[in-house]
Amino acid sequence: MAALTTLALQVAAVAVLAAGLQPPKLEGHFLTPSELKGITSVACLEAKQKDPAVKCVNTTEDGRHSEMVSAFGGEIEAANYPRYTNAMCHSHGEFICDPVNSATLREEGRGKLANEMKRLRDRIGVVCGRLLDDPVDPRHVQPFYLGVAFVPEWPINDVNPESLQEIGQLIDADWNMDKAFVGQPQPFLRCPNTAVLLILPESKQVFLSSASCEFICASHGGPQVVAKAVAAMRAGGDLEGALEGVREVYSFLADQRKRPEVPPEAGKTRWEKIELTNMLQRVLFGVAVLGLACAFILGFVVLLIGPGLIASRKK
Repeated sequence: MAALTTLALQVAAVAVLAAGLQPPKLEGHFLTPSELKGITSVACLEAKQKDPAVKCVNTTEDGRHSEMVSAFGGEIEAANYPRYTNAMCHSHGEFICDPVNSATLREEGRGKLANEMKRLRDRIGVVCGRLLDDPVDPRHVQPFYLGVAFVPEWPINDVNPESLQEIGQLIDADWNMDKAFVGQPQPFLRCPNTAVLLILPESKQVFLSSASCEFICASHGGPQVVAKAVAAMRAGGDLEGALEGVREVYSFLADQRKRPEVPPEAGKTRWEKIELTNMLQRVLFGVAVLGLACAFILGFVVLLIGPGLIASRKK
């Protein structure tokens, strides 16, 4: 079957060249002969190109009743969440994972969400460099990578801001959405231009997880995002809530870029600029110097009157 597939691809390429047309740009993973073995449907071939770990079972010659099984194993948990490249995520090539509900009717909504995420990411960026303190490139614009993860309901102990923040950061680190800028694995110092929007469909909850509040986080811009997303979710479902949440994230980022950057020391008086720790150190140093001076004075007095006291007692 692999030989027939290779022969068909070669014939198609010759036909395209003979017609004087440019061959289409190849995208996706280049499959090896061993990976092509056993592929009997176009759907399976496309899934393999997106994720080589996908396994195709129950396939027929005409491709009907085929099923793609991701290499992801076990139950979906906080520390075991699939990557967006897995077939079970239905990501449409974006940073989306919707393994909770695999209904075919949701494909249109997922496609709409993916297109909107790409459009907003291409239009709205963030200015990086303040935390890196790079003298060569102190300020530069990078895309803001937002991921959307639909998660099932876990035990009540895991559904709290602290746990959801950790879950989002685990997903963020695993997906490595800004790989184009930082490579693999992620360095310790990098621009905090990633975040994950967690959607809990059953309880209609939303949480925004990010590593830093420099651009946006749960407490900085997050409440507006959650409010818009939850309202849209209750009105039109979880996909509509995710779409509205994504739009609000990039709307907040765009508003933040319009505001002028004010130095943290601006508007403060001279005494307000002195840090509390420095003031305490100065006070303690002054007390130590005063104590040392008193010790010297006391020792000098003892040297002056000490011999006379001893002589008088001996008499």
